[in-house]
Amino acid sequence: MLVEGGSAMKVGDLVKTKRDALGFPLGSLGLILKETPSRVRAGRYKVYDVAMVGRQVRRRWVSTDLEVVNDESR
Repeated sequence: MLVEGGSAMKVGDLVKTKRDALGFPLGSLGLILKETPSRVRAGRYKVYDVAMVGRQVRRRWVSTDLEVVNDESR
């Protein structure tokens, strides 16, 4: 899935959430650990395992719910 600026998210990117979720307010930061293809046949979305900053927890987010923060390599 492409993000603003036309670049794809990848493992190692610092991201922030574009929506809130239980225990994670809007704008929470995390680091992408793993990319997983969607199980849906159309497969337009990618699922990312993200290590959330400030917590020792990993959470899965859909590509539409994330935005890349670090942009130096693009």
